[in-house]
Amino acid sequence: MHPLDRYNGIVDDWHAFAEAMASPMPHCVWTNRSRIDPAGLAALLAADGIVAEPLPWRPGAFRLGSDPIAGRRWWYCAGLAHTQEGASQIPVALLDPRPGERVLDLCAAPGGKTAQIAFALGNRGTLVANDALVGRLRPLQGTLERLGVTNVTTTAFDGTSYPTAAGQFDRILVDAPCSGEGTLRRPGPIPAGLGAEHSGRQAGRQRALLRKGVQRLKPGGRLVYSTCTFAPEENELVVAAILDEFAGQVRLLPAALPGLVATPGLTHWAGRALDPALAACLRIWPHHNDTGGLFDAFLEKAADARVLGRPAGEPVVPE
Repeated sequence: MHPLDRYNGIVDDWHAFAEAMASPMPHCVWTNRSRIDPAGLAALLAADGIVAEPLPWRPGAFRLGSDPIAGRRWWYCAGLAHTQEGASQIPVALLDPRPGERVLDLCAAPGGKTAQIAFALGNRGTLVANDALVGRLRPLQGTLERLGVTNVTTTAFDGTSYPTAAGQFDRILVDAPCSGEGTLRRPGPIPAGLGAEHSGRQAGRQRALLRKGVQRLKPGGRLVYSTCTFAPEENELVVAAILDEFAGQVRLLPAALPGLVATPGLTHWAGRALDPALAACLRIWPHHNDTGGLFDAFLEKAADARVLGRPAGEPVVPE
């Protein structure tokens, strides 16, 4: 039995899903509007003979008709555009960070979403990009330098114990490490250990990451929890556990984007009834938008939620 067969009962069109999973993932790019406008990038793509169509849910982004080997193109090296799979561009669009806000990208590498956030902030203000491994921050910093991003502070903490001394944030992205089932359309070997048992082992760390995100969120702040997997153990069940843990302090907001086809979060799984509020989550199946797979939950912290103090002796992350 293939590990994905367990989703046969929740995918609306199993044949279309299987066909999509067996086909290559389309390549996408988005415009660095600080250096060029989308029409200008479209003209450069056309001049290179690259067929491009706009992504309906992301203004200034394009799905490409073939692999342009973007890293060898002058416009990529000059930081006029960035390559990022179409579904991967959704979490920051949902988060919708605004200029003047203080934002944390808790699991930031390799940096495409960090760059999206930076430009949404107008390349000003405070954006903290964190990753547990210093080595993963080096390519992230290279991406930011190529694109001309200047408003990012990088930190290297285990996201599950991110320091209280960092203070509170208006918006937080928790793009959690996961089993990666939604990325199986990419070239390369199938990841080892797919399936319910493996996803169950991942879930403890994912709950800890989301818990820390909620703790570091300002009252009234908003957070997106995202994975690139289909597994309910890593998605709805993680969110349900945090909703229970922070009952009355955090709630789900509807997750949707114009032009994006999505299905609601699951409210039943493996014979278990889940919180009906989980229907507000967003599931992206590859056959609906010709993308990878994705799960997103959009949470808001109550305006009167308790604010945690700052223990003495913890390192301070710059404001």
